[in-house]
Amino acid sequence: EMLCTRRSIARVAPAEPGTPHPASPLSAAARGLSMGLQSPARAESEAAPTFLYDPRFLVFESISMLILREEQVDLVRYFVTRLSRGDRSEKRAVVSQLIMGAGKTTVILPLLALLLADGSQLIIQVVPATLLTFTRAVLRERFSSFVSKPIYTFAFDRATIPAPALVDKLRDAERSGGLVCSTPTAIKSFALAFVHLMHQLDYNLRRDLQRPEPRESGPSFMRMGAFFGRQNPTGDAGVASALHEQVKVCCEVMSILDCGVLMLDEVDLILHPLRSELNWPLGKRMPLDFTSEKHALGMRWELPLHLLDPLHYAGYGECVMQVTRSKRSEQLLQRIKCAVDRGCEERAMTRQPHLQLLEPRFYEENLRPLLALWLLLYIIKMGVTSLDEEEMRAWIEHGQPPSKGKAAALERDAWQVKLLNLSHDLLVTTLPFVLSKVNRVTYGLLSPEQIEAAQREHGHVPQSRRLLAVPFVGKDTPSLASEFSHPDVLISLTILAYSHEGLRDSDVRAVLGALHDEMHKQFGPYHARPALHTYIQWVEGAGARVRGMRQPAGATGRGMADGSSSGCDASLPSTPLSAPRLGTCPGAPYAVGGAGAGCGWPASAGPAMAAAAPPLREVWPLHLIEWDNTEQMSVLFSLLRRQPEVVRYYLVNEKPKEEPRGVFRRTMHFQNLKLCASGQEIGGDVLFGRRMGFSGTPNNLLPEELGKCRFARGDDTRMLHVLTSPSVVEASVLPVDWSVVGLLKQVAECDPPLHALIDTGALITGLSNGDVARKLLEAGL
Repeated sequence: EMLCTRRSIARVAPAEPGTPHPASPLSAAARGLSMGLQSPARAESEAAPTFLYDPRFLVFESISMLILREEQVDLVRYFVTRLSRGDRSEKRAVVSQLIMGAGKTTVILPLLALLLADGSQLIIQVVPATLLTFTRAVLRERFSSFVSKPIYTFAFDRATIPAPALVDKLRDAERSGGLVCSTPTAIKSFALAFVHLMHQLDYNLRRDLQRPEPRESGPSFMRMGAFFGRQNPTGDAGVASALHEQVKVCCEVMSILDCGVLMLDEVDLILHPLRSELNWPLGKRMPLDFTSEKHALGMRWELPLHLLDPLHYAGYGECVMQVTRSKRSEQLLQRIKCAVDRGCEERAMTRQPHLQLLEPRFYEENLRPLLALWLLLYIIKMGVTSLDEEEMRAWIEHGQPPSKGKAAALERDAWQVKLLNLSHDLLVTTLPFVLSKVNRVTYGLLSPEQIEAAQREHGHVPQSRRLLAVPFVGKDTPSLASEFSHPDVLISLTILAYSHEGLRDSDVRAVLGALHDEMHKQFGPYHARPALHTYIQWVEGAGARVRGMRQPAGATGRGMADGSSSGCDASLPSTPLSAPRLGTCPGAPYAVGGAGAGCGWPASAGPAMAAAAPPLREVWPLHLIEWDNTEQMSVLFSLLRRQPEVVRYYLVNEKPKEEPRGVFRRTMHFQNLKLCASGQEIGGDVLFGRRMGFSGTPNNLLPEELGKCRFARGDDTRMLHVLTSPSVVEASVLPVDWSVVGLLKQVAECDPPLHALIDTGALITGLSNGDVARKLLEAGL
């Protein structure tokens, strides 16, 4: 502090007459020095009439080059006293609040480790995965000089086999007074692995008890049993022995953990009941219910696709129609769009960074009745005739079942009941939930770079995480291994993610490859094959044309008003995916395509969406595409990646009696058995006998065994005072048509100038941190 004060004095230049002296850095340094000199040494404790000094506090101050504050010493003593009182085998726990900047990671945790890691018990520290590297670095810095302590890492996942080496490592850490750092996922994975092993042993025992005794023995019988799938008894014994050894290792590890001390950082995040689940599905993968029925093939995703179509039209000006073109459907689509426009004007919805629901009540009062009518069109198309329209609307909008007589008639067609129930759940629960989420902030697709990084780190990325939407823990930061568990939420968010982000390069190649294979399975000249007809519709819908195909006079890259496509015989049968699309310009007729000039995407959606394809840009026919030609593939990628028909083809691509190629058909499966762990396994007394935790923003939503949180006195009031003080916080209302670029320009031109941009509402999306910095500098910051 004295050196800082001396440097500040040296940097102060003589002030001109009549101007205030720029002594703010000097004043700050002087205040720091004064507080440091006046701070009493907190190593002593008063036990009248004498003072007792704890040398461990003095040693920690020496090796850390800091002075402990009074509240830090009091908190550490409180933890140590609570956990050391009575028999060591007694279950005890305590949770306390400690705001950010109070030294949780740099002071409290290392000091507790110094006091508790005495060689007789294991000290394990569990932190969120994002803080693991930082926490280990801090601990190694603190205990690498005068006081030396080894720092270990407890890593465990589903592929880890419990081995004696794990027990040896924990014993070494316990005897040497070292510390073990771990993540919540590793601890929960160990708990699930132990349960899974016990389940396997129990299953094998029951199977052996139910297996009939063989009537004869010998090599020939064993070969016959192997031929029919019966395992070799010797092999079964070997598997059972290996399982017993693994269970023995798990029991030893649990005994070590039970006698140790668990320190939890960021308790509110680690123990949150809705964010701390870890699921291990077991058993054979089965198709998701209501996806393979004869009368409703793929209905689990066809219905969300239809329900999201009018919202895609309201947000981007185009959609793929899945119902019969009629005056009723067109008027209903326009009414939904007008309702969305009114919601944006009333700030109940927003178009930035994409269409998002802000006020659930607006959805219930204005959008849900219209979307119920929109669903009714599809249900009628599917052939549900046992109920009239008013009864079906009451069912899907309000959940009101029909009369007993009609309900009995419906029981003969179970798929109709499923269709109505699914429509009700999507309309009332799922849709408002997914519309309130922000893409690339709370959910999104893994980018090619993120998939490659995950493969380098974990060696394998599941197909479901590569192709479906995954949870995000922050802006452009996907979760490490989490997936959405609710199938309808997962399907709806995946549709929205592909609609907002578009297809990736690998996705476009997969689409064109599937269409190319489909074309080669068809007969006749290339120009007459339905696959090529579909390809031409896609290209023309993007405002371009296929080379060598006829272009009608006056066409501008948009399909014909009657739904036919240029260069193809109108009598050719259209594929199921080439559904008519509504044009984006006002008054435009129903047409295949709809991305012509003047019908662009919102500016915030990215440069590939904002710039329409040049008129009549030519691309090669499908059968002449050169897959290794980078220039050719980049043109196709820019044209097709955001076309609704192409996205729908990639997600569905249903071909009866063929190998499934659509994303949903390949990934939407379920398993009959699932093991689940949550924050209860960490915060409860199942694994650890003594537990302590703290966080800057805790609450009492904790496992019962942890008890209630010990809140810091005055912290919440001080935070609220600062955040509501007019001298600190000033609010400004953004215009209805605000954009990301406009917001950054407003930040750059703010007077007085701002010093930091903290995007708490995740308004700046679609740009990296570097892009934001460049935009601010370009705007004059």
